[in-house]
Amino acid sequence: MHLLKNNRNGKPGIPTTEVECFYNDDVLVFNFVAYDSTLESFSNRNNDEIWRGNVVEVFLDVGELEYYYEFEVAPNGTIFVAQKYKDKLIFVNNNFFNAKVEKRGNSYVARMEIETRKIAKTNNLLFNAFRCEGDSLEALSPTFSDTFHKKEYFVSVKDYVR
Repeated sequence: MHLLKNNRNGKPGIPTTEVECFYNDDVLVFNFVAYDSTLESFSNRNNDEIWRGNVVEVFLDVGELEYYYEFEVAPNGTIFVAQKYKDKLIFVNNNFFNAKVEKRGNSYVARMEIETRKIAKTNNLLFNAFRCEGDSLEALSPTFSDTFHKKEYFVSVKDYVR
């Protein structure tokens, strides 16, 4: 498990968030443990603006120059799946994505499963993992700003897969 850091300054994240990344056959799996959450979900409609509540997120670059994927999961299990083009989001068929959430007291565990063979032509995938909890922004690879949308901070999946 890897600890997320404060996205603005790179210090340990508060509240604590752990993420692990592994392959299960052709499925890229991200397991998040989001400790000490208010468990506030903005909406129960998929592809709504769920980042306005608490979420865990993965941005995945599959080698396309023009876009990357944005995956989000709220504590209530609501999901968000889109391709991010500069300042535009395009919602896509999400038949390659599965998520489930388990609440544990005031924490939650979110599992994301992405069938990469359905969306990627390469095994050279880049990503970043995040958590939004109130005013707290946490990242695996901090962008040192108020935004997560900086591809230059994405890291290689190969470096994090166990």
